[in-house]
Amino acid sequence: MTHNTPRGSSLITLASGIRINPADPDPHLLSIGDIARAMANTCRFNGHCRRFYSVAEHSVHVAALVAPRHRSWALLHDAAEVFLSDVPLPAKPLLTGYARMEEKVPAAITRRFGLVGPMPDAVKTADREMLRLKLALLLGNSAADPRTLKRLSLPRLGLPPAQAKRAFLSAFAGTAP
Repeated sequence: MTHNTPRGSSLITLASGIRINPADPDPHLLSIGDIARAMANTCRFNGHCRRFYSVAEHSVHVAALVAPRHRSWALLHDAAEVFLSDVPLPAKPLLTGYARMEEKVPAAITRRFGLVGPMPDAVKTADREMLRLKLALLLGNSAADPRTLKRLSLPRLGLPPAQAKRAFLSAFAGTAP
């Protein structure tokens, strides 16, 4: 049984007004609109970059690097961050119950959006490739592969949230069977 009944501070209220229990999320309550909006408003690298760069924009770029059959996975690979934030690895073991939520939330997302099996390796590879590229472009690190820039035809990084949300929803609509 899920525990999505209002119980004070144990619930996250989404932009739509729906309340989610991150310790036991009901997949049926998750909407792509809520996820897209929150991903577009969430900055990568916990905000430690030279300009705003959203999780939604990142996910669209990762999706552009994978085969069409993996694009839904690519778009939603970081969706759990909108419910749990992107907690730095050294802090995770210090947060009681966080590891359990890190299993529950992605499982609810994969069930809700029909993603089957574990995340494809192609998505993990594209995610790492984009990380190197973004470290170069957003933080001045030079480890980026210039071929990735060319493949993506990126005019710039750092879309405003409203544009990132539209790009994400457009890409997600294009993944429908």
